[in-house]
Amino acid sequence: TSAGPEPDVFRVRFVARQSEREATARVVIGAWGRWDALDRSLARGFLGRRARFFGWNRDFAGASDFLAGRVHLYLFPGGYCGLSRVEEGAVNLGGVVSEEVWKGAGGWPAGVDRARRGNHALDGDLRRLTPGPIGFLGTGPVFFTRKPPVENGLLMAGDAAGVIDPFSGEGQAAALASGDRQLLVDAQGLVRTPDLGELRTDAAIGDALRHIAILKLNDE
Repeated sequence: TSAGPEPDVFRVRFVARQSEREATARVVIGAWGRWDALDRSLARGFLGRRARFFGWNRDFAGASDFLAGRVHLYLFPGGYCGLSRVEEGAVNLGGVVSEEVWKGAGGWPAGVDRARRGNHALDGDLRRLTPGPIGFLGTGPVFFTRKPPVENGLLMAGDAAGVIDPFSGEGQAAALASGDRQLLVDAQGLVRTPDLGELRTDAAIGDALRHIAILKLNDE
């Protein structure tokens, strides 16, 4: 629930159900995803800089051959979404909408109806499908903004560091690549000053890291 630097170590406090405990560590990596209560407890600056968005997911069934090998993307006022065919011909609708539009619509079903009114292609494709048994699933806040890579001495990683914008399709590859490299940095740092040159050993992961760097440069 909290983490803070002390001389030579970090003190981390954990709360699970009715129990609490503390631990100290020389290395602490913040890798809790795009948003967490820890962001608030650390008073991270990005929270007040930009508007919030929310993500949603809805399953559909029906004749989905028109989506075979394809992903359909749709823009609408206040957000975007996409349709893709997944296992056994089921269809997944996933999207992102601004907090303002979501609150104005009054919930996920009304929000999708509003998106359909804003994009005739989306409306036409959904008319070919029927709602599935799972229903709507929503996510916590999504922030499309840069985040400091270091907060209170903690090194952030992945979505917690804002390496790339969420819901852009690159997250899993970035997480695997950065996690691999961070492990080596931590292991070296516990015994000596890390030699970043030694990390350039895996060509595949190196290519992924260069791709991430290109994405960030283009964003700037």
